[in-house]
Amino acid sequence: MNGEPRVTAWGIISGAAKWVVMIMVPVSLYMVFIYSPVEKLQGFPQKIFYFHVPSAITAFISIYVVAGAGILYLVKRERKWDIVALSSAEIGLVFATLVLITGPIWAKPIWGIWWTWDAPLTLTLTLWFIFVAYLMLRSYASSDLQGKRYSAVLGIIGAIDVPIIRMAIVRLRTLHPKPVI
Repeated sequence: MNGEPRVTAWGIISGAAKWVVMIMVPVSLYMVFIYSPVEKLQGFPQKIFYFHVPSAITAFISIYVVAGAGILYLVKRERKWDIVALSSAEIGLVFATLVLITGPIWAKPIWGIWWTWDAPLTLTLTLWFIFVAYLMLRSYASSDLQGKRYSAVLGIIGAIDVPIIRMAIVRLRTLHPKPVI
């Protein structure tokens, strides 16, 4: 303890992760845009799926984490669960936004339109609004405790949207592509 920074396992792991990300992002971009072949029917716009689908999965997982952490916060009243829910809502908003940006970028050359009020698209927009409402509740509630409780409830209710989106994609006749796996 002579003024030197203490080395922790977390510090080593996060430092290594930073280097892995710095190497893998360019490798991934190379794989998407240069290595992977151009799809025969959709052409180059199909490559947007390499960003769109993982963004959607991340947004969906995020709302489930918000709901799970919200339940734990309401039951245990521990600050850490509120922090997990809030952090996940912020991440979910970023990735839901990416879904709503990359989808229309793909749709314009394939469908000929930027947006259609198709059920999966509209429900994904609803998920985006749920994330925004969650963060607004946190910011504008009359008391900090009230904002945490109300947003936890909203996160729990908001998680219901994901299975509805999935059912809309699989069961309804929509323009949205059906899953292939």
